[in-house]
Amino acid sequence: MLQGLFIRSDWFKELNMPETIATWDDYFNLAQKFTDSAKNRYGISFRGGANGVIRAMEYVMAAVHSDSWFDKDGKSILYKPEAQAAFKKFYDVYLNGNAPKESVNWGFNEMVQGFLNGQTAILNQTPEVIITAQKNMKEGTWNVVPMPKADDGKRYIFWGYTAAYAMSSKSQNKDASWKLIEFLSSPENNLAYSIKNSTIPIYKENLKDPFFSKGPIAGYAGSMADSNIVFAGPPSHLAKLGQFTGTFAVEETQKYLTKAQSLEDTVKHLADFLTKEQQAYMKENP
Repeated sequence: MLQGLFIRSDWFKELNMPETIATWDDYFNLAQKFTDSAKNRYGISFRGGANGVIRAMEYVMAAVHSDSWFDKDGKSILYKPEAQAAFKKFYDVYLNGNAPKESVNWGFNEMVQGFLNGQTAILNQTPEVIITAQKNMKEGTWNVVPMPKADDGKRYIFWGYTAAYAMSSKSQNKDASWKLIEFLSSPENNLAYSIKNSTIPIYKENLKDPFFSKGPIAGYAGSMADSNIVFAGPPSHLAKLGQFTGTFAVEETQKYLTKAQSLEDTVKHLADFLTKEQQAYMKENP
């Protein structure tokens, strides 16, 4: 479940622009170009609610060329001046009016709906949304392109989630459990599952199937085929990551977006929370 950018192909055609978002600079420029508040059109399906900070960190990591939210000492990369500048640039999309005003509270459902109903031009989402878009949008009006490249030429991509199978070490039926896992994970079954659910298969050979070379899913498959891809997901090892992305960061970023708190204070509060948790983890897991 990689991240990719859903785009309104028809909007690109209206401006006689190629249907691509090659770099993050292109992303921010297009956010502005596609915004026409008089027509209730906006550049970005912005996620200001739960887990929205993950999208911000995706860009921050690309901007500072990091595959982690932390440095080697367990300190948040948000302490870096260049990270703070990237944080500001990301949230300026909302503050500059290039996202719907109500998107300060948007979560998954709202940001997807904003794209489906023709309110926004660009949506950063995982491939399961392809099926929803196919059911609700006219063919030819939308597509999916790979995530933008950073200025070092690499794509810093977060995964949505990776599904896997496991058995308990205390299982009384290990042989049978393993047979089931083998069956579910076989190349042929994994290919069938991936095609049915619009996900990326776990086998490189399966990516050669024609299904992944055309249509919206090709935007994700293209990222996987890029040798310059950097997997830069959130620190899922932290017990309080859910609290951070689901509540703490939402409150802090919304204070900033509503101009109730400064950029400096917002970034410091986020960095302090993350650093405390990461350093505690490192101490417990030397």
